[in-house]
Amino acid sequence: MVLGAVLQLFHFGDDSGSDSVANAATTSDSPDNDSCLLSLSSSTSTTTAVDDKDVVVVEGIVLPPARLLADDGIPLYRNGHGIRSIPFFGMNIKVYVAHLYSRRPLNENDALALIDVVDHNTHTSATPHLQTVHDPQAATQNHTQYHHHHHHHHHHHNPLHFDFTFLRHVGQSRVVSAWTQQLEHSVTHRYDGYEHDRDRFIQLFSTGHIEHGGTQTVQLVGDETRIIDQGHHKGTIVGREFQKSFLSMWVGPKAVAEDLKQNLFQGHQRPKNHGTECGTESEWIPLSVEESRGEATSLAA
Repeated sequence: MVLGAVLQLFHFGDDSGSDSVANAATTSDSPDNDSCLLSLSSSTSTTTAVDDKDVVVVEGIVLPPARLLADDGIPLYRNGHGIRSIPFFGMNIKVYVAHLYSRRPLNENDALALIDVVDHNTHTSATPHLQTVHDPQAATQNHTQYHHHHHHHHHHHNPLHFDFTFLRHVGQSRVVSAWTQQLEHSVTHRYDGYEHDRDRFIQLFSTGHIEHGGTQTVQLVGDETRIIDQGHHKGTIVGREFQKSFLSMWVGPKAVAEDLKQNLFQGHQRPKNHGTECGTESEWIPLSVEESRGEATSLAA
């Protein structure tokens, strides 16, 4: 009975995880190399080079410090990572390791600004409070400045790359059940046509089982949400509204798990000495669009 229940643990419902990533992360003894990028296409992800001093290993899963969005020539850097675990009869059952890569540092407030939602945990809104003014021209200017900032903010944080690497085999029916119930519980951004996009997302991610160590990937690139299941590009959902819905699942007021939200949106940045080797995370600095394209060429060479 207990074993059967444990095998159903991928149904992750609304329980919150409580594992500490700090206890699971260690330094890897990966092969020596000068670069810290992973080559990444829309359909496959293969290791080309990693620097062992910046690699993190969580539950045996290697998390490189950076990935290269090969189709677009954009390097993405590890923003944060965490473990999804489920309480089960006094135990914490570890389900998957989630890791997020972004072009620029992304913290919780940044992510909330991308979906423009109210965080009910802190009673703050991603939309700044605009004071009432009697000058219509000034009011229009404030409104325009905010929306320009919001568009600029979204532009500089896109693309985003989410990996979910599973720590056990998951049957196909459990994959369907898990994504269905998690989307239902945690997504707070809804829009006309959301149900259609949600159903397509579930269908693309549930064509088969997940192997132990298998990775499901979601890439937010431009206005596309790219679905990659264990190295195979399954399809794309077009539209920024679904991107907002997907983000709200991880950072919204009903996020999958509070500790996972905090760990994913750490806002780690790229290393200062970014020529042929990677520095420590504490030394990382933001990356401009021009630098990112030039660096993608130099580091991937």
